[in-house]
Amino acid sequence: MNERFKAKLLLFGEYVILNGGNGFALPIQNYYGELNAGVDTAVPVNKEALLDFEKFFQHIYHSPTLKDCFKIDLLEKSISSMSFSSNIPIGHGIGSSGALCASVCFHYLNNQLSRSTVDNAEILFLKDILSLLESYYHGSSSGIDPLISYLDRPIYLEKNCTQFNSITLSIASRELLSKVFLVDTKLSRKASLYVHKYLQKIEQGGIDKGTLERMVSLNNNLIVDLIEGNELQFKKNLYELSKLQFLHFKEMIPEQIISLWYQGLENGDFLLKLCGAGGGGFSLGWKFNTSSSESLNKYAIIEDLQI
Repeated sequence: MNERFKAKLLLFGEYVILNGGNGFALPIQNYYGELNAGVDTAVPVNKEALLDFEKFFQHIYHSPTLKDCFKIDLLEKSISSMSFSSNIPIGHGIGSSGALCASVCFHYLNNQLSRSTVDNAEILFLKDILSLLESYYHGSSSGIDPLISYLDRPIYLEKNCTQFNSITLSIASRELLSKVFLVDTKLSRKASLYVHKYLQKIEQGGIDKGTLERMVSLNNNLIVDLIEGNELQFKKNLYELSKLQFLHFKEMIPEQIISLWYQGLENGDFLLKLCGAGGGGFSLGWKFNTSSSESLNKYAIIEDLQI
């Protein structure tokens, strides 16, 4: 089949997207997967990513909406020889299941949608289908992870994820993105568990209305700063968001990077924020000073991301 579907990085929008905040996500070229049906692949196989496709097929078959949208006969014939070869780490917040669902959708949807020329109505349809597909893994899904993997380009999500804008990144934007790095906590986690914790926290008043509104505002402003390439304002707003997450989302920050997170807030050489749901997997960072390398070298840092 040889069509690669990349991992995604939700740079902004984690959690606050559930409260009306905007989102900004893009594919990561370093991590990807291929759906295979009895063919060899050059992609390194992540054994954990190989799933029981028969159960996945039953998930599609028993959903009236999905069954009507997919080439069921062809899919059923392919199941016995199907596998998903991937180098995307599982449970790390960059869309391992999303890449698989995007791949299945691309190859077996009745009316295949182009990955390059789709309008907003088609994107909304695709998001709904991908949401139902990915619910096999998470119980429920926004559909955003597989959507970014399918479209394979930066997307600015607005109006409660009903408007999707493809973004062409400027030189200044790309300069800001070149500062991005990931901290690998080496912990796999279930995103649904932490989303549930967040919703409970909101329901029980664990985050007051003013703080939540401030987080949404900072999040939305950071997306604009990034698109405009305004590094000075970007760093200022990122510092505020990192501090608020540190104060209010401690349960989403793995213990082994608490001190690193705090150090970034203290010296400003780098700043950390949640990557997706947090709780493990990757944490997201921006490096603003090359002297920060000494502090970061004590951790599993992934730089030179192709985004």
